[in-house]
Amino acid sequence: MRPADSARAGAAAPRVGARVRDSRVTADGKSVGLVRWTALLPGQVLAGIGIGLATPGLASTAVGVVPPRLSGMASGANNTTRQLGLATGIAGLGAIFQSKIQSTLTPLVAGTPASSHVHELSRAVASGGTGRAVQAVPLADRDKVVQAAHHAFVTSFTRSH
Repeated sequence: MRPADSARAGAAAPRVGARVRDSRVTADGKSVGLVRWTALLPGQVLAGIGIGLATPGLASTAVGVVPPRLSGMASGANNTTRQLGLATGIAGLGAIFQSKIQSTLTPLVAGTPASSHVHELSRAVASGGTGRAVQAVPLADRDKVVQAAHHAFVTSFTRSH
């Protein structure tokens, strides 16, 4: 991104941001209705409480079990380990999410040209690139593939089985 693009994006953020925050976007990038930010509030509060309860104990334990001269190193090791755990957890959940999308998508696109590219399509759906990926699907089958991708995304995101 060029500096000029960053400046334009920054200037547009106040106008565009409100629309993005308050809309539900499907897997193919179309807005289908409003979802208020308050829908996320219970999960955010619960996560904040959990993190707030766990972090001080972990930090004090990490620093408290080493001599004072090594407390900086212990604190750094604690923070590094926490960050690695978060990154590993997010990567693992992303892989599970993509796998669920692929297993849901496979029977839905059977009989279409996308059936031979279901792995690539599931990666695109999981990463938000459905709109770009379905451009390769012939126009006659595109609506079916878009609907299948949307269904696979929503089903994989909302169901744990």
